[in-house]
Amino acid sequence: MHLSKIQQEAVEYIKTPLLLCSGAGSGKTRVLTHKFAYLINELNFNPNRILCITFTNKAANELKERVSKLVNTDSLHLTWVSTIHSSCLKMLRNNLNLIEFNEETSIFGTKERNKLIKKIIKDFRWNKFKKSFWILSEIIGTAKNQFEPIKYLENYEVENIIDIPKITNEQLVNFFYKYMEELKENNALDFDDILWYTWYLLYNNIDFRNKWSNYFQYILIDEYQDINTIQNAIFQLLVNNKPKITAVGDDYQSIFLWRSADPKYFIDFDSFYPNGKIMFMEQNYRSTVPIIESSNELIKNNEFQIQKKCFSKTKSIIKPTIVKYDNNIKEAREIISNCKLCVERFNYNLNDIAILFRVRALSRVIEEELVENQIPYRIVGAIEFLERREIKDMLSYLSFLNNLKDKISFERLVSAPRRGIGTKTIQNLYQLQGNDIADKIITGLKGHYFSKNINTNLSKILNLVSVRKTLTPLKLIEKIYEDFKFEEYLGKISSDEVEAESKIENIKELKSMSKKYKELPSFMESIQLLIENKKEERDAINLMTIHAAKGLEFKTIFVIGLEESYLPHFLSYGEKEKLEEERRLLYVAMTRAEKFLFLSHCITRGRGALQPSRFLKEIYNKCQIVDTTEEIIDDRYRDI
Repeated sequence: MHLSKIQQEAVEYIKTPLLLCSGAGSGKTRVLTHKFAYLINELNFNPNRILCITFTNKAANELKERVSKLVNTDSLHLTWVSTIHSSCLKMLRNNLNLIEFNEETSIFGTKERNKLIKKIIKDFRWNKFKKSFWILSEIIGTAKNQFEPIKYLENYEVENIIDIPKITNEQLVNFFYKYMEELKENNALDFDDILWYTWYLLYNNIDFRNKWSNYFQYILIDEYQDINTIQNAIFQLLVNNKPKITAVGDDYQSIFLWRSADPKYFIDFDSFYPNGKIMFMEQNYRSTVPIIESSNELIKNNEFQIQKKCFSKTKSIIKPTIVKYDNNIKEAREIISNCKLCVERFNYNLNDIAILFRVRALSRVIEEELVENQIPYRIVGAIEFLERREIKDMLSYLSFLNNLKDKISFERLVSAPRRGIGTKTIQNLYQLQGNDIADKIITGLKGHYFSKNINTNLSKILNLVSVRKTLTPLKLIEKIYEDFKFEEYLGKISSDEVEAESKIENIKELKSMSKKYKELPSFMESIQLLIENKKEERDAINLMTIHAAKGLEFKTIFVIGLEESYLPHFLSYGEKEKLEEERRLLYVAMTRAEKFLFLSHCITRGRGALQPSRFLKEIYNKCQIVDTTEEIIDDRYRDI
């Protein structure tokens, strides 16, 4: 497939900063990869001095593969094709002393952050906050995506916080200080810190800024509509008033407001890069004309956006179908019936079909119907490999060995398996002399502070510490597995032999992942940055939230739950910004479909009457309307 005229122009344009405003299915990733190759092949740029930011590890790996096929060289490493967190961590790694951290610093993910927050809630005796800890986590995360976190918290509109007991701005600030103190004590940064400290050094340390702004010859950014305040500032400082940036994205698909993403940096690109150029890619190569016309009809109702007119040349007489059901049981049965129809009549694979929803709970009845019909399905975004208990248990050992001040990992490993080291013992241990936990263990052993059994188990942990820098990650995992009788432990935490065998296989998978790493720090860094779900290759219908579907495409899409309070979600009511994002969510769902698109709403979902989504009224004139409460079900889709 050759590049279109506008695609080719975007690839070759480097005179000024460029924003490529691309519609859904317009080939933006194709342009990104070809521009990367163009910079190397035609302009002789160093591939390892091109910063290319994607938003998932999966996307980064796919981009690397595609670029490698286009570049005229035998070996290509593409060091800086990665997520923004990974790239910023690379910039920080050799400069951690500038922010008073050291090379053994750990990276805490969401789980570790939440554990710290729960600990602080307990320390503050804020028992009323126990069930609402996640709100405090979100507030802290949002604060760290501002230039001045404390000022942000001092002015936070605390009266608008729902589902949480009354809290003052002063209490929020104190909580934040305590959280940062706990991170420091654990010698850890969280994911938001990675970006904030990178921005801080770029902004305040001229040597650091000059080093990296001069190092990168060009910057490519995918999904630019999803960046936030700190990320935008990082890119500006790296560009440093030079014409070396191409940003690609679609503000129609900005759906991560809850992650602090803000489409204004996309929409107001020319205010951040005054001499920048904007190009439009509006042809959709994925969906049929009726699907694109209906999605255009929907999104035109948003005011805050860059207007564009997306179009398709893939003709079809089949319009998207809006279907009304009495209840969600009838909805599920009819959807499964139509899934079978796609497979039987059009020879589709189950993988070609996706059922999307705004709220995860809406899938339950669909799942029950799939099980009843013995149809395989996968829930995209279900328990990830690295979130499995046995994997987290093994990783707690490795995290501790990588950072001997990591209390959270230490407290997990001493109970995996349990070895008589309880909360009281741990607190007594922490009171002993020593720069880190290993030193404190040595003090405890020399002073005979603990029982013989506890001393034996602590000695085993010290034995691991003594070899942590001489063994590869693979050898460390094998040693932990053997020394701490992991196979026996996995049997105890499993309900039966089948589950135990599954857990053992998962540990083997982790060992396989560790093989290519020679040193523990590099392996742990890759683990913390890894967000890709474990792949499932079997043929199965895909069930997922609309957020999880972004970037994907399927021949047939069913979108369920198109009722008020579900989509748009009730939390968006009364806030124009949030309501426009809800409309963008439906736009994303609709533009995942290649050929067939079904949008359904129910009179009831088990409790009370529901109103159809207001968004359906905006696209009625572009869709086929089916009311199953009036028509004969068997004749419903005779046009397809």
